[in-house]
Parts: sequence; C-alpha cells; structure tokens
Amino acid sequence: RGGPPTAFDRVLAARFGAAAVTAAAEGAFGCMVALRSARMERLPIAEALARPKRVDPHGERVSSARHIGTVFGDERV
Repeated sequence: RGGPPTAFDRVLAARFGAAAVTAAAEGAFGCMVALRSARMERLPIAEALARPKRVDPHGERVSSARHIGTVFGDERV
C-alpha cells in the first residue's frame, strides 16, 4: 500500500502469523488463513483457487502500477 506500516498493519500481520502457526501445529496443511469479516478463518487451498481472480492487464490498476515503476516481467527490452 505504500508508506510505513500502521498499527493496524502490524496487528494484522501478527494475526495472520498466529493463525498460520496454529493451523500448522494442528496439522491443517493444504489450507490458508484468510481474513473474513474481521475474523481469521482457514480456507482450503482448492477453495481459494476454485474461482480465478483476474486483473485486467489493460485496466487502471495495472496502468497505475506500471506508472510508479512496478515490473510484471512482460515488458520487451
């Protein structure tokens, strides 16, 4: 997002880390942790990947990212 991390960012990172370690300790492999409605939840990887989340390569998000110097590996040299 840019800029230094906020207190929210730091707490969120700790929550993700704690949830991931707990999942691994409980043998819950093949899943990921996700933030859903302010709650940390486990989500099977297959479910997370079932519906592709695509970004329009010609859309505003990619255009803005390229404008600030983000490289996607598709540029011709």
